[in-house]
This record gives sequence, structure tokens and C-alpha cells, in this order.
Amino acid sequence: MSLLGYHVPLLRGLAAELKCAPVGEMAQRPGVTDVYRVTVHYYDRRACDSVATLVKTITGGVTLDVVYRRALAQKPLTYKIAEERYQKLVLAFKAAGFDKLVDQSGLPAHDSTDVWMVERAAGSFVRGIIVAPDVPAPAPYQAVIAAVRHALPEAMRMVV
Repeated sequence: MSLLGYHVPLLRGLAAELKCAPVGEMAQRPGVTDVYRVTVHYYDRRACDSVATLVKTITGGVTLDVVYRRALAQKPLTYKIAEERYQKLVLAFKAAGFDKLVDQSGLPAHDSTDVWMVERAAGSFVRGIIVAPDVPAPAPYQAVIAAVRHALPEAMRMVV
């Protein structure tokens, strides 16, 4: 079984297991303009898998909820995100052509690397890709990984 064949169901199921609504459903809620999500799986279990969901609303600004599997009673840590950081993330995703990317190629066929599912939703549009931050990748994927690490360091915090 390929790495993607193993991890796609795992990553998709993690958000459901942690009771996080699907990004497409969230994006259609009144007042919500954009939803970004990063689901992280640590292959060696050195940290708890996590789901970080960034929501931009018309009146409430930008918030980031991070939920960890097997930690903190699976209650979200909520952060208020500055509009400037949000805009940097949006611009980086646009520059990388995120909305046209497919899952990263060249991933190993065995469970030997961390993987992320990065999703974006706005209105009825939903896009999600699988990336491996520690595997060499073409420039657009590197740009997405760097944007997440730079704009959302709270989403990358490890809880053990």
C-alpha cells in the first residue's frame, strides 16, 4: 500500500475523530469568508497528531483552533491571529498556486515521514493536498509548507 493510500484516510479521519467540522461545511456558515486547516500526523508518535483550523469571519476577525489527539482532553486551544499574518498566508498560498496543486509526489511507500493535509475552503470551493514537510519537494509545495510554518507557528507546536 502506498503512503498516500494509508495516510489519506488517517488524515481525513483525524479531524472527524477530534470532532472538527469539515472545512467545506464551515466555509458555508454565515459570516465565514475563508477556512484553512492543517492536519499533522507524526509517523513516529514523538508528538500528538493535531488539527489546526484557521477561520476568517466578516465580524469576528481571524481565529485559529488547534486540537491534539490524546492530549488536553481534546479541547481546542484558541488563538486570535493578526490580520497581517492571515494576509501573508493567503498571499503565499496564491503565489504557490495552491488551488491547482495535487498531492505531493515522490513520497516514500512506507510510513517513515511526517505528513500534513493542508486544506482551504471558501464558499462552496474546497481544496486539500497531502505534503510531507521533510521530503524534498518542488517549489510550490515548499512554499506552502514554509507559509504554514511562518504564518501559523501555533499550528506546528508539538504536544507530547
